[in-house]
Amino acid sequence: MIRYLQDLVNRAIGKAGSGCAALPRGDTILKEPLELSGLRGFSIEGVTIHDSCIVADFESYEGNDPVPVIGLLNCQDTGISNLKMILTSNQYAVFGHWSKDPSLGTPTNNHYRNIVVIGKGEGFGGEANYGIVFHAKNKDDPNNEAGFFFNVHLNNCFIGWRIEGTQSKEHVIEHCRQQGGMHAVDSTGSFWWKGGGGSGLSDAAFRLREPVDTIRIDYPAFEATKRLLHASGPNGFSDDSQPIRISGGRFMCDQLHNDGAAVILEHQGPLTIDSFVFGSGQQPIPHIRANDPAQVALQAVNFESIGSFETLAAHPVRKMDGSVPTTLDNSPRLGDVGGRDWAGIRRRIR
Repeated sequence: MIRYLQDLVNRAIGKAGSGCAALPRGDTILKEPLELSGLRGFSIEGVTIHDSCIVADFESYEGNDPVPVIGLLNCQDTGISNLKMILTSNQYAVFGHWSKDPSLGTPTNNHYRNIVVIGKGEGFGGEANYGIVFHAKNKDDPNNEAGFFFNVHLNNCFIGWRIEGTQSKEHVIEHCRQQGGMHAVDSTGSFWWKGGGGSGLSDAAFRLREPVDTIRIDYPAFEATKRLLHASGPNGFSDDSQPIRISGGRFMCDQLHNDGAAVILEHQGPLTIDSFVFGSGQQPIPHIRANDPAQVALQAVNFESIGSFETLAAHPVRKMDGSVPTTLDNSPRLGDVGGRDWAGIRRRIR
């Protein structure tokens, strides 16, 4: 028996405008983009992340507009959980949020739990530009906020989470992973990353493009990735401020960018990193580059890659051109910073 997602959703919504589309075990087919508009408290729920599967099979779909597989327009308190999503062809995005009609209310409090997106790398034909995208399409209502993600694993998405607009904020991304692509999060809004990580990213795990609200990144774990963080203004250098805190976790330097910078800060920060480890063993030696090194504070940070004192130990934070700060005014604030096999180094860089 072939089950179609659109039919399940139509029956669940009914006349009430809410409800639950319960996915059975096995495959449920989606033949064209699914648009949910103005819903309150609606959910799509599978049995478990291993048992229920949505197959996005758009071979016969003739539309050319860049729309997500499932779009939530002006929805509030909706949820999608306990399922696997298989892409059989390339898609613009897997899940998308934006305001189409401000009279329907601000998109907010939409939740995703226990989801795996599978594409090209697992024997299927599809990949996506974005895993989840928060659009700022409507100039009259740019708000698009409070998305919550728990245990969401994205494979073969060029960008995992794309957060657009300075009013797209209060997103929480907890215990999630991004496998392959370019960025885990690409944002002009704000978010809180809590645990989780990824690998195989061709640029920075976190790409921040406009200084707005505070960013907090707790316990990230990334490997085979060029950089951990790249923060800038819309056009690169910026005199604006955006507090960023990275706390706990590790960034492996096995695929570190050729310039050696694991973190780039092109605006005024401030950036605080604490209880963190860069690298492990025989890996390239990383450093941090900042437009203003004085806006960088390190506390209980270890650079575990083995290397010489002269190349990094006294200068883990550098200027944008890679040179070493020469005056007290533009020197970083260093706490307990160390590295493997660095006898006597801690005393010199405190």
